[in-house]
Amino acid sequence: MENNDVQNELFGMTQAWSRYNDYLYILTNQLLSLTYAHKYFGTEESCNVLKEIFNNLYTEIEALNKFENNNTNKSIKYIEKRDNFNFNKIHKIISEILNNTSKRSESPKSIGRRASTDSEELQIEELKSTFSDQCPISRSTIIQPVTQKYCDDNNTCEHIFERNNILQFLRNRNFIECPVIGCNKKVYKVYLHKDLELDYFKKNQKFHKYIENITSKPLFF
Repeated sequence: MENNDVQNELFGMTQAWSRYNDYLYILTNQLLSLTYAHKYFGTEESCNVLKEIFNNLYTEIEALNKFENNNTNKSIKYIEKRDNFNFNKIHKIISEILNNTSKRSESPKSIGRRASTDSEELQIEELKSTFSDQCPISRSTIIQPVTQKYCDDNNTCEHIFERNNILQFLRNRNFIECPVIGCNKKVYKVYLHKDLELDYFKKNQKFHKYIENITSKPLFF
């Protein structure tokens, strides 16, 4: 009876920590999405808010990792590993964006006032060269973007694909050679994750085109 009680208690704790890890993943996922939003549309104020949230969240993650390493009971995973969403890799991505003060995004109002300046043109060109919203397989516009850039494997690439296209290539295989010409990396089914940045990039491009159209039209008084 006592043995059953212990097993039930362990089972309950395992379930509880599993639910907690689901919440932790959702929170980190949302923070990453907000960080990408800041990258393209943020202000210094939004950067400071995200930094505070980021530091608090990863302080908790580090504490849980340390507790798990020191705990003799290895049956409970305080931080569940996800193949396609590595917390250390996400930490690096968020940290680089928030600390990249030299290229910090400006507010939409500020961009509107300076859309025709040389520095703004350089920024637009840089953003254009960073991403493409076309799937490298079909050359059609990406609707459901997936990528491997959130995993922690040096053998993978960071290309963004239309979900159905790359899954069709994979079919029943666990991995394939990346179909992009010149790429010598691999694409693993287990590493694919929704790309959280492309949507903000596309919105940023539309915004700049809108500003460009407004500023290029002659003013009549």
